[in-house]
Amino acid sequence: MKWLAKLKFLRHTAFDPFGWQADRKLERLLIARFEQQIKILLPLLNANNLEQACELVRSFDAIRGFGHIKQRNYQIADAKITALQADLLAQKRPRQAA
Repeated sequence: MKWLAKLKFLRHTAFDPFGWQADRKLERLLIARFEQQIKILLPLLNANNLEQACELVRSFDAIRGFGHIKQRNYQIADAKITALQADLLAQKRPRQAA
């Protein structure tokens, strides 16, 4: 297995020998989705929705495991993330004083 450790530099490249697996594809999707959620969340963030925003971010941490376990956890977390995002977007931002 020492030879496999020497190939670490291939991770996250087109030559990653394990990059085609469903778990790896899901991990790349999760990274992109997390970054997208943060970009959406930051402009909406205020004292009234801070706890809800933290809950949304923590929901990504629930996606653990391998194979079908990770997929199931993703489906559960995805529903929660989608609902929390919809709630946050539905709330009106308080007007800032000029």
